Amino acid sequence: MDESSLRVPTNSKLSVVHQKNKSPGLRKEPTKIANSSLVAAVAADGFALPSVILWPRKSLPDEMKPLLSQTLDIWPNGSGWMGCNQFKKNALTILLQGIIDRRKRMSLENSCCLLLIDSHISRADPTIWREFQKENIDVVTFIPHSTHIAQPLDRGVFVVLKTKLQTKYDLLSSLTSSSKITALVDVLPQAIHSALSPAVIKKTFEPS
Repeated sequence: MDESSLRVPTNSKLSVVHQKNKSPGLRKEPTKIANSSLVAAVAADGFALPSVILWPRKSLPDEMKPLLSQTLDIWPNGSGWMGCNQFKKNALTILLQGIIDRRKRMSLENSCCLLLIDSHISRADPTIWREFQKENIDVVTFIPHSTHIAQPLDRGVFVVLKTKLQTKYDLLSSLTSSSKITALVDVLPQAIHSALSPAVIKKTFEPS
């Protein structure tokens, strides 16, 4: 399980505009969209649990509602970043319940499970992990700054996601924030579908 920022990169170059008799001048930057995050959880056999988008508003905008589905939910949280409350909700309602339900479907109720997560401060709630322990789920965290090498989501799934976003949503500095949100909504379903395809997920677990 991991999350990735959905702030779409821009190809626009920064420039410095010098006003007469003033130095160093004013730096001109493209309009940036507020950060949002995709939270995903996958298994080595190519399976993906429902994903969540953390959206930087207090309520869900109407333009985001078409994205809601059985495999994608959107949680407005004001910041777009993962916090302790959002992680606890995700861990107990999606991760834990998803693992339990899947083991039942596979007739593996008594099997062990290994959950790989990073060591972000939002994970530091022992009450969460006691619930996982009850269900025979071991949790392993990565060494800091190693997830780009060891975390399957960072190694493959999120690479595909960012590539799709960059390819289909090539920002221009002239776009307004509202236009960028509209463009993001248009491209996200296909980008997420491609990134979380079984073939991509399986490949991310293969040794380099």
